[in-house]
Formats: sequence, structure tokens, C-alpha cells
Amino acid sequence: DRITELGRSGLKRVSSSSQSSVILSRIFQPDPRYTAILFEPRVPPACERMQFNCALGGRWHRFTLTPGTVQILVQGPTQGESQTLGDHVEGLREPPKFLIPSHETGERGSEKNMAVEVCTLPWHEVQVQHSLTELGRPDGSAGGFYSVMRRTRFTRAEILRRMLKELGPEEEESHYNDDVLTAPLRGALASLKSAPRPPNWRKGDSKDLHMLQADSSTRVRVVLEYEKGELERDILFLDGVFDRVEGQIVGGKDLIEPEALTVEEAKRRCYMIPGCKGFCFEHPSDYHPSSGEPKTADGRPRTLMIHFKDAFEVEGNNWTSYRYTDGETALLHLLGQQHEERFRSAPPLGMPAGLS
Repeated sequence: DRITELGRSGLKRVSSSSQSSVILSRIFQPDPRYTAILFEPRVPPACERMQFNCALGGRWHRFTLTPGTVQILVQGPTQGESQTLGDHVEGLREPPKFLIPSHETGERGSEKNMAVEVCTLPWHEVQVQHSLTELGRPDGSAGGFYSVMRRTRFTRAEILRRMLKELGPEEEESHYNDDVLTAPLRGALASLKSAPRPPNWRKGDSKDLHMLQADSSTRVRVVLEYEKGELERDILFLDGVFDRVEGQIVGGKDLIEPEALTVEEAKRRCYMIPGCKGFCFEHPSDYHPSSGEPKTADGRPRTLMIHFKDAFEVEGNNWTSYRYTDGETALLHLLGQQHEERFRSAPPLGMPAGLS
């Protein structure tokens, strides 16, 4: 893997005008029916700058990558040159949109909803700050890490206010776990995950070890285990957990009349309905469960007739159900798992390690 080799060798600048595995591994078309291109913007930990050209949609594009930032300059037409990425991405005949992930992903495209969508125009340059790179000031006044954490403090305070205070008539729609409050926490977690890795960091090293810029000449290693862990637990408490099960919910009764919603909208609706244990929908005629959540022809989430239930007992075919576990139950389960993982192998007090 050439990207890994570049990181290990400590090269400070990589520049190339030819198509290579480095370039092709950074540009991926999730669905050949559309012009959206998934772009991998991160550079190896020891690399400060990477620049290359490639052809997309009949035009040359110049990409300049630095830690946390990607610049895209759309240049002139390829004029029929044959060895171009435009030929490699079959059917791409118009300027593409770029999906730039805002934090580390698993499989390609698995975090598409956490990506920044960028549209480009000929002879224009766009710059995208896709990750958290600066430490900032402790009072949060200069952006960076401290500013991100300061904003989450205000969000958490409002969540607690809504949880502990009886809301007035004008606030009855302002639930403590609505999207207005949970979205900033998810965004903050994505920012922390996006922070660059230190030099010589390799896959398998601590996932919480990052590198942030303290000033123009100083970069510091930071361990964000506590901050990321707290945000993950807060989000779990607010959102709960949904488990997908094939079949129809046959037990219990409908809590409300069926509603036309997407799966994501149904999840948000579910945890707002007192006593809701899950929801289900009948498969559209052209849908198969192996294809994931139902989508329209242009790739958008599909609206379905959703049934919300007060019990969860599933059977039959041609339906899909989602079991809902409330946030408090899910968080207690997670904390129990983490306690077991941390202390299960620890030796008893007073006994040396290896003798327990």
C-alpha cells in the first residue's frame, strides 16, 4: 500500500501528475448511476502536503491535500486523452459532486450521511475544511478543540433543563432529545474523530490518539478518549438503539395511526411516542431486504407507511421491523459491558498481575 509507505517514510511533500494507485484509491464512485464521487481527503500522518491531477467528467481536476483541508481546482478539458480517470469511471460525462467524509469511516460510503457535499465549476477552486486541526484557546474563543467542547457544554445544559423542568405550553414541542439538540453533539463527535493522527501512527494503534496545532510552530499529541466517550454515551442516551428484524410486528396495538415517513424519520418519531417498542413497514413490490433501507430511483430515502407498536413480537415475511431500546436501558447495558471489559481481567487487590 503506497499510502502507508509514504506515511512511514516521513515524506513531507508528494506531487504527481500521473494516474497511480494513490490517486485511484482516493476516488470512489459509490453508485455508477449518479455523478457523486466519494473522495478520501486524509493524508498519511507524516505527510504535510499531497498534490495530484486527475480527469473527471472530461476536465482535469487538481487536488491539494493537507491535514484537515482539501482544495479542488477544476481546470481545462482533457481533449480526448485516453488514459484518464474519466474513462475509468464509466459513464461520467459531466462535472461530478464530491462527498468528502468529515471523519474516519469504516467501509467506503458507510458514513455517507456524515460527508460534506461539494459542487465544483470549471476554472473555480473550492477549499473544504473537513477535520478538526487546531487546539484553540482554553476559553473557546478562537475555534478549534476547546471551542467544540465549549459548545457541547451549552447543548448539554439545555438538554438537562428540558429533562428536569416541566415545559410550558409554548415549549411542549421542544423535547429534550429532538434533533435541534442531538445534531450538535453528533457534529462535535464527528469533529473529534476527524482530527489528524500523529506521525508514525498506524492502524491498530490507539483510536483516541490525535495531533492538534497549538500555534503556528507547535503541534501536540492529544488523547481524546474521555471526550469522545462522553459524547458517544450522551448520544446513545438521547437516541436509544434500533435493531432491524425481518418480519411484521404482530403483537400489541398501534399507538397512533400509520404515517408516511422514511426510516430515519420513523426512528425520530418512535422515541417521541410514549410506550413505543418499535415500528414496521410492508416491503414495496420492487424492494429486497438485502439492498438496505428502501430508496427512490434517484437514491433518496423512500417514504413508507410506518406502523408504531407498543409491543415487539415478529413473524412472517415481506415486512421489516425495528426494535427500539430506550436510551437509558441502552446506556446501562453499555456501561455494564465497559465495566466488565475493564475489570474482568484485573487481578484482585494486593495480588501481582499474572498470579490471579
